[in-house]
Amino acid sequence: MIPRRRLGYFTEGLTDGLGGAAADVSGNVTLSGIVSYLEQTVPIRVSHDLAQHQKPTYEISGYEANELVLATVSPRVPLNVRDSSGQPVIIDAASASNVSLPSSVDPLNPASLRNATYAFDAMFNNYQRDELALGNLGEDAFLKGNYTWTIKYLEQARAIQSSKVWMDKYPFLAAAYLLGNNDEVRFKETLDEMLNDMSIPNTYLSHPAPIGFVLTKLNTVRRLVPDSDKSVIDELISQIQSLSRSGSAIHGAQVVAVCNFHGEAPHGGQAWLKQESCIIPNIEHLDAGYHQPTFICCGGGATSPTTAANVPAGLELRTSGSVYWSVANPVLDSDKFSLTTYCGPSDAFLEPRGCSVDVVVVAHYRY
Repeated sequence: MIPRRRLGYFTEGLTDGLGGAAADVSGNVTLSGIVSYLEQTVPIRVSHDLAQHQKPTYEISGYEANELVLATVSPRVPLNVRDSSGQPVIIDAASASNVSLPSSVDPLNPASLRNATYAFDAMFNNYQRDELALGNLGEDAFLKGNYTWTIKYLEQARAIQSSKVWMDKYPFLAAAYLLGNNDEVRFKETLDEMLNDMSIPNTYLSHPAPIGFVLTKLNTVRRLVPDSDKSVIDELISQIQSLSRSGSAIHGAQVVAVCNFHGEAPHGGQAWLKQESCIIPNIEHLDAGYHQPTFICCGGGATSPTTAANVPAGLELRTSGSVYWSVANPVLDSDKFSLTTYCGPSDAFLEPRGCSVDVVVVAHYRY
């Protein structure tokens, strides 16, 4: 889906750059600084949104480009933040003091990040144990042209991974090593690591839909890397397509388990009752034409007002449980899915049994 825009990509970059995004440590936006910023950010944004190549061209004569100041903003100050190689990272002074996160910026909702201004370090400190949030923040940092924080977010996601939902961001991590650090060895090693993870059965990256998302990101990266490295991407795409049966697995409707809810209560204990939520990744590819035909709401005599008609389009709920259990109130708000799970243990005077309830949320994608 192409986002609605008030400004063109070049104008947006120019506005952001003059507003401080292209400022140096002293807070000055020089002619050379704004040119460098536009060269870096415009191709990334156009490639991501439109799958096209656009690179600004310019001609400077009669000026010392690094001395001509076009705008001045608050100077930057060093913080006790270091990148993946141990080097200090410079953050805007205004951002450094803004340790509370704006309520409109939610790293579990990628759409809220795209045009948001926030402190990279504050986000990291608040979400350093959240794999999905780190993955989204890493992608946003890449699209904003900040390769240092792309690496920091995605390396942390890899370090704490459990569900491995960050893994479709692998191409951005590899490209950040190359474009930010000129590290061609790590660029290739990271892509090899991704290919190896794809070959492991029944993991997130082995499913058809995430493979499709990876291929989309690889095509974005291909337009940004030097010509000498495009052949690396081309060969990798060929290998991935071969791995997924010559690409047949990445077209049409695909089915992926995206999250799981589990609750239980011991015999003699309190019943389990909880409203929970998870983020549905790549929501823009959800198949709105899919509707779950039948839905098992409950077991053991429990009841629920929820029927198959209440399950959001594009999603399927696979439920199970023991003793006395039910599932209710499935709601999809943007890419946040929530529902209520319940189970009650057996009566203390009957066979002593604890209860359980399980829900696997399955996404049906089409792209």
